Amino acid sequence: MTFFQPNYLPDADKWGSWALNEIPWLQCQDPQFHQPLPRLSAWFNTDPNGLAPMPDRLLELTHQLSEYLWLDLTECSPMLLRDNDQKLGWKELDQERAIVFLMGDRKVMVKDENGDRVDHHPQPGSLLVLPPNYSFSVPRTSKFKNMSIFLTFY
Repeated sequence: MTFFQPNYLPDADKWGSWALNEIPWLQCQDPQFHQPLPRLSAWFNTDPNGLAPMPDRLLELTHQLSEYLWLDLTECSPMLLRDNDQKLGWKELDQERAIVFLMGDRKVMVKDENGDRVDHHPQPGSLLVLPPNYSFSVPRTSKFKNMSIFLTFY
């Protein structure tokens, strides 16, 4: 079962500005078609000696979420969709994920393990928690012309 909480992060606009300017965004390649993906992403973990240690501000949010949700969150994958023509295809989850939305107004489609779909319309600051064996997608949209940033913790 999913958990959705609007306004979890009341200062999402400040977080969005921070993420936009401070995260070292990367443009990854599609492994199937060997072309650059249009969206930007990054990856961090809580191990200070690991490959990609989290910035202090992100580490604080990770600990806050872990305590709030009673989950052992150790990784964060930020995602930046630069315009509404960009999308995130269906991602099947192998573990519980907590997604915090920082910028933008995009629909998020969620499928449970039976394939039943529910659409969410998170505003900046919203929190969406998805269990294992669920899938989610952020489709293209023509409704708004803005970028979207969200943080996925696991």
